[in-house]
Amino acid sequence: IIETEGAAVDIATREHVIAECREHMSSPGKGQLLLSMLGVALSQSSRMYLKKTDQGLKHFLVQHPEEFRVEGAKGREFITYIPVCGVGGQDNSDLPAGFAEESLKKGMQQQKQQQHPEF
Repeated sequence: IIETEGAAVDIATREHVIAECREHMSSPGKGQLLLSMLGVALSQSSRMYLKKTDQGLKHFLVQHPEEFRVEGAKGREFITYIPVCGVGGQDNSDLPAGFAEESLKKGMQQQKQQQHPEF
């Protein structure tokens, strides 16, 4: 238990955080989300767990590649919950139309620039 702004907050367990992510992303229209939107949806106790274990949500989710796929350029990352969306992912998405494709394209351009700065 940690005191924050005068209120005691229980710190979630690893299992609780992953269960919370699964539950949120299983909701209709939430199978594909911006990373930041999933972070906002987490409880304070889950956020405290991530902070206490010194890891961001992205790094937490990539430890579960059979369930969560993290894609997109830095600052535009989005999460796909594979059990709900499958490989295609578009049927249960909260992303704007074309966001995934545009974000992936920008990510590839950034990688090329990092590998070949002369471009």
